[in-house]
Order: sequence, then C-alpha cells, then structure tokens
Amino acid sequence: MDVAATQVVVLTLISLMLFSLFRRYEAKAVFSSSVKGVQFRPVRVRNRNLRLLMSGTTLILTVIILLPVLTIILLSFVPSDSWMVSYYPETFSRQNYIDIFTRSRKFAPFLNSMLMALAAAGIGLAIALPCSYIIEKTTLQFKWLIEILAMLPWAMPASAIGINLINAFNQPSVFSMGKVWVGTSILLPLGYLIRSLPIVIKTVNLSFQQLNPAYIEASKSLGANPGQTFKRIVLPILSPGLLAGFLLIFVRSVGEYTISVFLYNASNKPVSIAMVNGIFEYNIGLAMAYGTLLIGMTIIVTLLVSRFSPLPLR
Repeated sequence: MDVAATQVVVLTLISLMLFSLFRRYEAKAVFSSSVKGVQFRPVRVRNRNLRLLMSGTTLILTVIILLPVLTIILLSFVPSDSWMVSYYPETFSRQNYIDIFTRSRKFAPFLNSMLMALAAAGIGLAIALPCSYIIEKTTLQFKWLIEILAMLPWAMPASAIGINLINAFNQPSVFSMGKVWVGTSILLPLGYLIRSLPIVIKTVNLSFQQLNPAYIEASKSLGANPGQTFKRIVLPILSPGLLAGFLLIFVRSVGEYTISVFLYNASNKPVSIAMVNGIFEYNIGLAMAYGTLLIGMTIIVTLLVSRFSPLPLR
C-alpha cells in the first residue's frame, strides 16, 4: 500500500506540473470571441486525386469506428448457448432483450447505471457552473486553488479514487453526516461525480471564455433586465458547454468500470459489472445486449438534450 500510494503521488505531481504549464500558456493567450463573429467558409478541394484520397480516408475511418459498434449489436442477438458448439454464431434471436426487460434481476443493473449517471451529471453541472465562473470571470486570489482541486481527480488513477473513498467513509465523520457510507448506494455515484468533474469544469470554462462582456453591456444598454440578459444572451452562449459537460459525465459514468468494482454493492450493481459477469459466465449475448442498450440510451439522451436546449443567440 505504501508503494502504491507513492506511485499515485508521483503520477499526480507530474500531471499537476503539466497542467500548470499549459494553464500558464492558456492564461497568456486570448480565447474570448469578438463582438462581431466571422463565419467560416468551406474550402473547396479542386484536385480530383486529393478529393478521392480524403474521401477514401474518411470512409476507412468511419468503418473502423462503426465496426466495433455493429459487432456489439450483432452479437446481442446471439444466444449464448449456441457459442458452445460453434466458432461463429449460427442462430439469432431476441431472447437476450426479452430476458432484460422481463426479469427484474437482469434489468436492475441497466436502470441503476442510468439513474446514477444522470445524478452524477446533474450534480456535476451544478458544481461546475459556479466553479467555472469563479475561475474565468473573477479576480479572486484563491481561484487557482479551486482550479487545481477541480483538476486533481483527473490526475489520479480511478482505482486510487475508489480506494480513497473507501478509506474516507469507512467510519462516521462530519462529511458523512455521522454515518458509515461504505456498503451503501451513495459512494458509487459520488465516485462517478468526482472522476468526471474535471471534464465538465474544463468544458464549461471554454463556454465562459466565449462570453464576451460586451454582449452583456449591450443588452443592458438596450433596457434588458438581468433575467432577460441571462435568458437571451448568457444562457445561449453557455448552453453548448453545459450540454456537452452533461453528456460527457453521463456517457463516462454510465459505463464506468474501475470505480464500480470498488464501490458497488448488491443493491446498486451497475451495468458494467453485469457485462463483465456475463462474459465470465459465457453469457456473451446478454453482455452485448447490455452494451447495445447503453449505446441506444446514449443516443436518446443526446437527442433529448439537443432537442430541449435553449435557442441559439439571435
């Protein structure tokens, strides 16, 4: 344990050094947008051979990206017992999906992952918004400390975060409201939140960098009150970063495995653990059905978030 702790500290220090270096460069550059934006114009490639090369490269990359996804979908329709007697699947059925949606024991991991990922994404967004505002739009002396603390989980291995959460909440304390949280359903979504918080904070930071004060001043000069300014000016500018941060936490949390291994219990087993258990038990079709449902749910959440996002700035 001492050697493992030393390794974590060394890796964390290296990550923080690189983070400080790039943050110093970022502070010297100007990333805020101008008041009058310039629309990007597409560049037309006139060389026929170059167009063919670019189209072929794009097609190859698209196939490489889609093949694993299509394989997961295909194998989700394969009965697991058929693989015991053949190298390649010969029969297909919907039994894996029927089992998931008709047996509560098999549906529970999928539901648990959805609820915990949504909770982590919502709380992470609520934390990231004020943190990013302090980091990007204030002159407070201690804002560098907030940024380092927010980025610290990204510099630590996921296993170290899980073990440290166990060590921190294996006895009653003020932070756990006088209770032991190890073995409860609180630690796992908390681990998801801590692990993914740096991603959403950096994403929201970029949105605040695009929030030019001239927009707000112009809105006030035209007679808009603070509520109207926030709704019509601030929110549309910040919404891409907020939505992207929400989706990043959700997608990263819904399939998280390393932290889940340390923190899950019988009442909140996530789908990632169920998938690994299915593979170890030679129930590959069921594991791939879980994976297909995760892919579908991610697409649905992405479309819903995009559908109900605020209107673009006009």
